[in-house]
Amino acid sequence: MNFNTTLSSLSLLGCTLLGLCLLGCSDNSSELVKISTSIESKSVESDSVQKAMRDIPRMLLLDRRVATTEVTRQFNSWAIRQEPSAGWSKTELISTLPELISRSTWAENLPKYDFEEPQCDYIFQCRLMKKANDWVLANPYRDGLFAPWLEKQKESLPEKDGLRLEQALKLFDWTVRNVWPEGNAKDIEKLALNPLLPLVDDGLGYTQLPWHTMIRARGDFVARARVFSQLAFQQGIPVAWVAIPGITPDQYKLWLLGIPVGDQIYLLEPKMGIPLPGPGQVGIATLADAKKDPSVLRRAKVIDTFDYPVAQADLSGAFLVLDLEPFALSQSMHQLEKVLAGENRMKLAANADTWKSEFLQADPKLEVRLWSLPWFMIDYTTQLRNRIKDSTPFTANYMARMALYIDESAVSQARSAHLMGNHQTDLDQQGAPNLYMGLRIDDETLERLPFDRDLQASLMIYRFPNEDLNEFQLRIRQFQVFYRQSKLEGSLYLSMLHFDLGNHDTSMSWADRWMLKVKGTEPWHPCCWYLIARNLEQLGKIDEAIEMYKKSPSPQEAGNRIRARLLAK
Repeated sequence: MNFNTTLSSLSLLGCTLLGLCLLGCSDNSSELVKISTSIESKSVESDSVQKAMRDIPRMLLLDRRVATTEVTRQFNSWAIRQEPSAGWSKTELISTLPELISRSTWAENLPKYDFEEPQCDYIFQCRLMKKANDWVLANPYRDGLFAPWLEKQKESLPEKDGLRLEQALKLFDWTVRNVWPEGNAKDIEKLALNPLLPLVDDGLGYTQLPWHTMIRARGDFVARARVFSQLAFQQGIPVAWVAIPGITPDQYKLWLLGIPVGDQIYLLEPKMGIPLPGPGQVGIATLADAKKDPSVLRRAKVIDTFDYPVAQADLSGAFLVLDLEPFALSQSMHQLEKVLAGENRMKLAANADTWKSEFLQADPKLEVRLWSLPWFMIDYTTQLRNRIKDSTPFTANYMARMALYIDESAVSQARSAHLMGNHQTDLDQQGAPNLYMGLRIDDETLERLPFDRDLQASLMIYRFPNEDLNEFQLRIRQFQVFYRQSKLEGSLYLSMLHFDLGNHDTSMSWADRWMLKVKGTEPWHPCCWYLIARNLEQLGKIDEAIEMYKKSPSPQEAGNRIRARLLAK
């Protein structure tokens, strides 16, 4: 029983999410080819894996179906020769999912060596997250608000626990700075319900895969949280939502994220963009702190501005839902992970029961479940690939938002280099800063585009045979909008990148001079205010940072004001 059929009730919007799925398999072809070269060819089986990995980059717009057929054929050629994978078993936590999921085709296929198109997205996602991890974790922890507390904690924690806490905080802080939440400031005053069927096109958290969210640098707070959870996954750090019981067992409320470190579960607030402050507003709260000290949740309010939807009494029935991709629980990924070798090794599989035991070490009485949302996401994105053929008003609206990230656009290539850690230009490659700078076509040049044929040719814009002149001019105007938007978003990404590189004055300049002071950037202003404030913190200009955090409106305003309060102390 597959719950794909439940999507048939959705309106046919012709959504072009396919384009986003193409991005991971086209813009990063060299990285995916490197994966294949890391696999030892000692048998026909491993040779099939090599061929499959080499074919993944062929999944371009014009030949995606052909490439998908070949990729899955090669993977399945390898798969049918595999013996049962030592150490793998189907987790009993499957029984904690809604019955519709636990009896679905996806759940039934967990023991099988089976590869389809969604596995391509999952493997690429793991690769992107691993590459981002490598350079993010190599950088210093740049949150001066919690860094002194972290150093004290590391003195008293076993080395492995101190390292896990530091890595989790680095990845969370990076996610907060690089994925901006969509929504309203007042959303903090209510808990979101865990999504249920039927799936809808504005559903919370499942309309874009985690790597789509990271590429676009925006998404709802659940999508933002999932970027962090998948980054943490590559480090073997379990992530779970702390859930509050709702109307029905499956329609619970999502509160915040929990990370197990030793005998504690530390709490991170993705909606506010800040770890939940601990007792006395010192350090980071644990679940035990929140349960025994009412001031922890009381101080999560911003007096006379924002209420907080959770009180100490609500935590008596709290439980955990593990954020694990379904494919991570499969035997095929467990076995495939063993085949990958060298510098291209990455996490593909996880043991859900081991994750559960790590959380129970902190609180043996906690109920632990698997989260249903990642399972819904597979069916949603699969169905969207089929709906792309429909031409509807939604398609036009979607393209207006997503066109920069579809296929091998200049923005997608620059963003990919950024996330993959390619930050230096040399003889072999263009680094992300240079690629972002290449997006900066000046307005005077763009104004010449409709009548300058040499300029059109340099940008590879040609009039099609028999194309009406008016239609060609319309396409040119669309290109003008495309290039202007590329320049603006590239400026924002340069601000994000320079923060990570420790160039704080430069980061501020990109956010201020090239975003806040430029017409058309208004939707990004809250993100720019936040980036400027974080840079001011790093430069020791605390009073200026506090004033910047108080700017309104911002989807993250409650968290920003709490951060300002903590800085003022």
